[in-house]
This record gives sequence, C-alpha cells and structure tokens, in this order.
Amino acid sequence: VLVDPDLRPRAARGFAAEVFVLHHPTTIKKGYQPVVHARTVRQVAAVQDMNVELLRSGTRARVRFRFQHYPEYLTVGTPIIFREGNTRGIGVIKRVIHDADELKP
Repeated sequence: VLVDPDLRPRAARGFAAEVFVLHHPTTIKKGYQPVVHARTVRQVAAVQDMNVELLRSGTRARVRFRFQHYPEYLTVGTPIIFREGNTRGIGVIKRVIHDADELKP
C-alpha cells in the first residue's frame, strides 16, 4: 500500500465497525468468524465484542473484529463487507484498534 509517510501508517489487528446484517440463517454472536473485505484487504476476522447480545438478519450493531492471521492497514470510514456461507453483511469502520489501544466496541 502506498501511503504518505506524514500519516505515520500502522498496521492493526483489530477494528470496530458499525455493521448491518443483510442475511444470516440463524444468529451471530461473539466468536463468529466471517471473511472481511475492506478495499484490498481480505481476511478472516473474529467477532470479539458487540453492543448487542445477538445479531440476526436486518439488525444493526457496533462490532469489534480481530484479524486471525496478520495485521492490516485500515482507515476510519472504510466500507466493509463480511461473508461466510450464506451470510452477508455490510458496514463502515468506525475505529482502528492497535494492540496498545484499549479494546471496547
């Protein structure tokens, strides 16, 4: 990724996003692991925390994800898509969480 050095880019393993579930056959809860697409990023990320207990089709929530394999360079405002099987969801990154940062949804 080409980035202006003045921005001081850092890769992060976690991020918080405002998401909307387009379709899921049952419910989504902590521990769910979809593939997250954010621009050129495509990686499995686990749901670590949510501001609601369960997510179903047509619901909205603020969710904290953590990449499973390696950190990625993300920016606030980046649209995301997450999928797994028949599940589809969309969202927007609201906060990028670096390992040294506090982890709240």
